Amino acid sequence: MAGRTQLDYDLVALEKQLVGIVNDMKGGKDIVGKNGGPIALALKDGAKLIRDEMKRQAPLGKDKKGYFTRKGRWVKPHKAGQLKASIRTERVRKPHLMEATEAVFIRPATKGKLKAPHWHLVEFGTRRTAPNRFMKRAADSMYEGAYQNFKLRLKKEITKIKNNRSRKGYAAAKGRL
Repeated sequence: MAGRTQLDYDLVALEKQLVGIVNDMKGGKDIVGKNGGPIALALKDGAKLIRDEMKRQAPLGKDKKGYFTRKGRWVKPHKAGQLKASIRTERVRKPHLMEATEAVFIRPATKGKLKAPHWHLVEFGTRRTAPNRFMKRAADSMYEGAYQNFKLRLKKEITKIKNNRSRKGYAAAKGRL
């Protein structure tokens, strides 16, 4: 756990740099926070590792034939591998519903062409089937790597903002802006 406290310390230092940039710049929140800004990019970069591991661990299932219900309706079952294909990373568009300013979800799609609304039955199990906790296993195993990716990408984005700011400051000092 010593590594975890070091990562937290590094993130606090990066957060202070980002807040400093916002305070120094004229209209800083607009420049830094556009489309989620560096935090959204860093979150997506960290989430890629967990998403890929989830796809790797997702069970394939079996191809089954369809069947008729009692009312005579044809039920088409899910194809094998549909759960694996449905896993997505998506930015949360309603941050006012949570404490964080930015968030990224990694989950199977429940709408659209590649949907798998049965994911919770696989993850948590039913009366007849045991749970296959592939999502939890992937998140637990890739946590440290995702955290490192997040930290490195955030540091890279902050450096990019600082370089752009210093270049613009240099051009403004010469009267070019």
